[in-house]
Amino acid sequence: MRTAGVAITTAITTAIAAATTAATTGACASTPPVPVVLDPPPPRIVAPRKGPLRLLVLGDTGKGTDDQRRVLEAARATCAAEAGCHLGLLLGDNVYPNGLDDADDARFATLVEGPYGSLGIPFLAVLGNHDYGAPIPTTLCGGLGLEERRAEAQIAAARRSVVRIPDRHWRMLVGDVELVGLDTQALFFDDVPALAGALGYRDDARRQDEQLRRWNAAPIGRVRIALGHHPWRSAGPHGDAGHYEGIPLTGLVFSGGAIRQFLDARVIGRFDLYLAGHDHGMQDAGDERGTALFVSGGGAEHKPHPARSAVPFYAESLGFLLVDVEGGRARVRIFGVPDEGAVSARLLHERAVGR
Repeated sequence: MRTAGVAITTAITTAIAAATTAATTGACASTPPVPVVLDPPPPRIVAPRKGPLRLLVLGDTGKGTDDQRRVLEAARATCAAEAGCHLGLLLGDNVYPNGLDDADDARFATLVEGPYGSLGIPFLAVLGNHDYGAPIPTTLCGGLGLEERRAEAQIAAARRSVVRIPDRHWRMLVGDVELVGLDTQALFFDDVPALAGALGYRDDARRQDEQLRRWNAAPIGRVRIALGHHPWRSAGPHGDAGHYEGIPLTGLVFSGGAIRQFLDARVIGRFDLYLAGHDHGMQDAGDERGTALFVSGGGAEHKPHPARSAVPFYAESLGFLLVDVEGGRARVRIFGVPDEGAVSARLLHERAVGR
């Protein structure tokens, strides 16, 4: 079995490397990002003086479809009914299918800044595999997440936006809540170090690991929330880290073995919540060593539930999370949004989180 696994990994690695080389040097090659002048610093994110800090959490949003619009409008109405949301979080795959061509790509305004800027609250975002894209602009190829320059283009575009991506990975304190944004795509190919190095991810993965080690040694928040694109556990089509896509052996390319190792070492048991997307649905994925796991991937699409992993709650639905944090505890609510008829949001599930 191990010999077969190595052969599969070698074949896939060779194919990706060949495709990447051909695409970046041939007809599919694209121009480097346009340099941008940095605009003023990000808007201040201020915690409320009374009551909970309310986070609006959406993932896998950037499709430009009617479903994306429906979720946005349902979230707008729900925040208004709740006396306001204070901060939005985007969990990656902000621009389908293939990220931005450069920092001036109009799709950032169409898919990110326009919709979420209209809510009138600041947003923080992380990057997903589609934000890294690929030299061949299709949904399948874009999901491979091969081009660092596309990620950098989105970070640069966000400097001029109320939707900020401070860096590939980042940390921010809002009130007494420590938010840590992760770049899980930087780890995706780390199961094959030579491939990760060729794609330029190896150094970023090491920097992120070292930074998380330091941040964990000196936490700054009473409640710690990590957000990344790839889930630790998921009942959706992609499944659990280490066995993504149903791959039976951890360590094969695409299995997410390196993501699993990183999350186990730096996130699980160290943060109160880990919020992820990637699978297009809404999940309470339970707890692991004291860390509550949620998947909010229904920001623009939902997909069938193949039951790869048992979780306490799964909805094959469009939707979003509201996370209220107060007094060292959090309340997480999952809202579903119907794909037709009147735009509305319905509370599907909730639970309290706290150590």
